[in-house]
Amino acid sequence: MEPTFKNGDKLTFKKIMSDTNIGIDDIVLCTHPFKKLKIVKRVKSIDNGLYFLKGDNPNVLDTSDSRTFGPLKINQIIGKLVTC
Repeated sequence: MEPTFKNGDKLTFKKIMSDTNIGIDDIVLCTHPFKKLKIVKRVKSIDNGLYFLKGDNPNVLDTSDSRTFGPLKINQIIGKLVTC
């Protein structure tokens, strides 16, 4: 999520619950669908319960987001950013 966040920045996320509202431009913590790691991305669109996530890094080769792994389901999103 560079340049928005840098390595070492402290972020706080609210766990996704049934009443959590996720909207366009919200920043979320999610599980990468193909790698064993958690990633932070921005919600760019929501269509039929699928979330298209995109990193803020302008260089597409330096990020892994929905452009490379496709949209995610809500159960793949762990939390929503509340503070940084």
